[in-house]
Amino acid sequence: MSAATAVNTWLPHDWVCEHIPDPQAYINAFLHCDNGEWWMRPATEDDRERFGWSEQLTPGQIVPFDLNRAYGYFEATLHEDGTIEGIGGIPADATHFVVNDDDEFLSDTVKGAVESAEAAPGPIDVNAYHWSGPYHFRFDIINGIGCFIQEASA
Repeated sequence: MSAATAVNTWLPHDWVCEHIPDPQAYINAFLHCDNGEWWMRPATEDDRERFGWSEQLTPGQIVPFDLNRAYGYFEATLHEDGTIEGIGGIPADATHFVVNDDDEFLSDTVKGAVESAEAAPGPIDVNAYHWSGPYHFRFDIINGIGCFIQEASA
């Protein structure tokens, strides 16, 4: 995947940690109405059961979200001397990296991900992401429908 084909997705800022529910392309996917009360919850039933995060919302409440782009996998080679070849195709705005699907060792550099994962010399897969934010959204109810509206930048 390239920077041109990556999809922007969102995740509530307070939920960004080591293990996260699936970020969503449609920010309002986190909204759920139960008996007239609006809640922010993970978008899928599996994620709701796994994470259990839930926050009741009130109109006018500001909620910070982080933007994510998953660029996918890039094949590279780790040499015996620790140099890494073949990472030139990774988009320049990538901010986080995982090597060989080892999500326990997320790093802000490819070299850091390689070292943390203790990858062996040879072919490696580098998964690259872009995370930025927070961006602030105001929760509102318009014609009975809950929605997030992005606040102007300061």
